[in-house]
Amino acid sequence: MQDLSRRPRVLREHVVPSTMIVLVVLVVLVVLVVLVAPNRAIAAPGAQSVERRDSADLGVHEGAKVTELRISGLRRTRDSTVRRILDLELPVSREELSLDRLRRRLRRSGLFVEDMDLTLIPNDEGELTLHLELEDRWTLLALPIAAYNEGGWSGGLAVLESNLLGTGTQLFGFGMLRGDGSSLEGWNTAVGVSGGVLQRGRLEPGAFLSAGQGEEERVMPDGEAYRRYRETRLRATLNTTYRLGDDWSIGGAGSVASAQVDEDWEDGVRAPDSTQYYVQDASVSVDARRFVSFFQAGATARLRYRHGFPLGQGDHFDSVSGRAGYSVAIAERHKLEATATGRFGNEPITEMRGPDGPGYRTLPSRGTAA
Repeated sequence: MQDLSRRPRVLREHVVPSTMIVLVVLVVLVVLVVLVAPNRAIAAPGAQSVERRDSADLGVHEGAKVTELRISGLRRTRDSTVRRILDLELPVSREELSLDRLRRRLRRSGLFVEDMDLTLIPNDEGELTLHLELEDRWTLLALPIAAYNEGGWSGGLAVLESNLLGTGTQLFGFGMLRGDGSSLEGWNTAVGVSGGVLQRGRLEPGAFLSAGQGEEERVMPDGEAYRRYRETRLRATLNTTYRLGDDWSIGGAGSVASAQVDEDWEDGVRAPDSTQYYVQDASVSVDARRFVSFFQAGATARLRYRHGFPLGQGDHFDSVSGRAGYSVAIAERHKLEATATGRFGNEPITEMRGPDGPGYRTLPSRGTAA
């Protein structure tokens, strides 16, 4: 990440009388009060008082209905996107409407700042209008990536836009190069889109494509390489999530991948038996999470099955893996997450993408991590 701190500047010293400082501070405070206070009053007229009063206090008859929705304050997000997030059918009776539930849905989307006003306002017909005062978040994130170690260098860029064209569509793009010195040894790229304009009711589908080429190396515990080869990969994935409620959701995904090994690579060490694999992949997940501060907190679980078959020598393989996790927000911008994963199967060495490093214990064709 770039250091955004200001560069120090050298200024000449000036002696300012204390009375002048006091006057400047008073003027600034007066200007702030004049500018800010009226804007708050206009943005949400009587928001707190109206929201906490019942239908009788609002001057409408018992059983009054909310018949209209008004949205203000948006600069990028479309009104249709907000209506889709609310999932609210009008008219609805005041007793059946939960402002807290609507507020949670808006926060869960991640498109708006925390300070939002939801207000019920009576109209001339004795019914109610739901007024939303919202402010867009900055949803475009560009993250440069650069690293260097004894194995070489790597660099790239990841871009995430979670509100594409104001529709709430998430667009992800990623590209990375890696090499050794001036030589390029590999590349990886991915692009995906989910939710937003693809959403149908509570069903949120997504599609992803990824590709890459480069050197793969497997080493023994003593650091000696026993597999080294160059591989080309291509993968396509379709996934969907269905929201059962405000906190519960289930999901499923399927993918097809191809891995082509360069059997003529001159630096190869024990090239794999098969030079090409096709892999079919299916998974199902369950989430019980709610939006807390800046994060999704709660429990999540995933079960995944993979089946691969080679073109050439080698055996078919199957594997089953699982992952469970729980996260809790410990501060406004920090959370604590605990996860556990496990895998069992007879995957070939070219297909084992399990975790490694401190804290992990991996065995051939099966492994656990925590």
